[in-house]
Amino acid sequence: MLTSGAQRHHLAARVAVVVLLAVYGGLSLVAFFRPDWLPVKTIWHAGLLGPPALLVWGGHMLVAYSACTVVVVLLLAGGAVVRSDELRLIAAMAAFAVWMGAGFFSALLSV
Repeated sequence: MLTSGAQRHHLAARVAVVVLLAVYGGLSLVAFFRPDWLPVKTIWHAGLLGPPALLVWGGHMLVAYSACTVVVVLLLAGGAVVRSDELRLIAAMAAFAVWMGAGFFSALLSV
């Protein structure tokens, strides 16, 4: 039986995951259907957008977007499962690198 504190922690984690998925989905839809709404002025802005920035280039980038999304999710899920703090840090850094790399690659496509 979970204590009330543990139940609140699990509920907060579930709510956070749902909110993050909704924000990511919304950002992806905006990038795909209304790319002119995105405030991308520099390569750093594109890097922060991450994989949804790839959708600005149209439907032919869906494979790259999906691959980057799957890799980020797998790295973060793997980091959440392991018990070692060092492996968690490595997984978080790798997920951040894939996220920023996808955005930078999207910005480089315009050159």
